[in-house]
Amino acid sequence: MDIAQLCGVNHIAGALAKLYCAQQTDTQALSTWFEGVDFEALRPEVTCMAAAAAAGIGFDKVPEALIPRLRGIIKYVHTLNAGMTAGVCALTAALNKEGITPVLLDDTALHLCYPSTAQRHMWQMNIGVKPAEFSNLLSIARATGFQVETLPGAAVIRQGVTQQIFVIGVKENAYLRQNATRLKKGAGEFLCPQPAAILVGLLQRAFRALLRQNCRADILRWCMDMKHLLNQLSDADWQQAIQIARKEHAQAHIQLLLDIYCRLTVAPQPIRFTSRQATQKIENIVLAFRSCPEKGRPLRQTWLLCRLRRPDSLTATALLFGKALVKKLYSA
Repeated sequence: MDIAQLCGVNHIAGALAKLYCAQQTDTQALSTWFEGVDFEALRPEVTCMAAAAAAGIGFDKVPEALIPRLRGIIKYVHTLNAGMTAGVCALTAALNKEGITPVLLDDTALHLCYPSTAQRHMWQMNIGVKPAEFSNLLSIARATGFQVETLPGAAVIRQGVTQQIFVIGVKENAYLRQNATRLKKGAGEFLCPQPAAILVGLLQRAFRALLRQNCRADILRWCMDMKHLLNQLSDADWQQAIQIARKEHAQAHIQLLLDIYCRLTVAPQPIRFTSRQATQKIENIVLAFRSCPEKGRPLRQTWLLCRLRRPDSLTATALLFGKALVKKLYSA
């Protein structure tokens, strides 16, 4: 597996992800990483992970010249996250009054349950509602003072520069509501999925990110979430995750993401959802889609929409059909 080609993470970001996600932090190796990089040349997603890593080991373990910059990033992350949290809580409080209780999606569920010492940059808050509630949600958001941009089966809701909420109103996330617990945050009340459901949702979202040309930021944030989540999963959670993945027809691409995480971070394989042969088919398709030329982008988008509308579209037949389309595209 060519990790760099598969997930767009270069050796600098890959080395940081490996150190960040290690079971036991190698303080000396992390300090060496900071000394060996040109911090000004790093992309924002890498600097955010680096700042979180520095906060974890202590700023005295990093070059003194970088400390003001790293502290500034942490302050920015806290400000942004606080704004995001306030926005989603305000919207949810308005929804609750109308009998709508949104479910937290993957990384947002983790963020709102993170310990206060955790550092995680949230670009947006992700919540889901039942399809029948979606149009009502849009009306409530507008009446509450939010700006609303509608998408097929989803919406982007904004209020100010630090508040952005992504809402999904499709049946695909129905499993997140099963056995979900109620979580009170600020003035809002959410449904917080079980750890197994969060894991499946997190891996499905990361898989969709793989099909974009530039997915490094998503992959690095996903690595941070995976480290936090894997420490909380019990054997029963893993078995429940396998059952959910089977119902969603998602075992192969979920396994591919686990393989990527273990390869990228040199972590032990916690469990297998499916065989290596089945995962290889998915990997070949991802590589083909990621290496598609400009004219292949509509094909990738069509395939993603197909995945949203047909949960069984990741069967071997669909994968082989998709691979044939990619080959045809190259020969056109």
